[in-house]
Amino acid sequence: MRHQTAVAGGASAGASRRPRLDPSNLPLRYLATIGPRGRRVEAEIHLDRKTAVIRRPSPLGAPLVIRLPINAYDGVAVRMRAIGDSDDLEVVVELKHRDPGLSLPLTSSANSV
Repeated sequence: MRHQTAVAGGASAGASRRPRLDPSNLPLRYLATIGPRGRRVEAEIHLDRKTAVIRRPSPLGAPLVIRLPINAYDGVAVRMRAIGDSDDLEVVVELKHRDPGLSLPLTSSANSV
């Protein structure tokens, strides 16, 4: 996996694009699909050692920019879920916030069991 130092392009989070947080390469900027199911949106994420900035589309047209201190996050979490009816799993490591719409994926991978 390569380091993300610029905004990644186009695809949804998952097997085709895996943002990866490397503390030695901060600040980090990447695109990720965030939010709870049914309300997921593509957002531009900017992380540094003290702040997370989330820039996402707004229903009103102008982008919504949310700036949070890193200590507003609960920590790093690992989430696993089955992909379809197969034995495949998606594993997501994320910066966990109590509001699921503000949790930020750091890396993800889809693997066969």
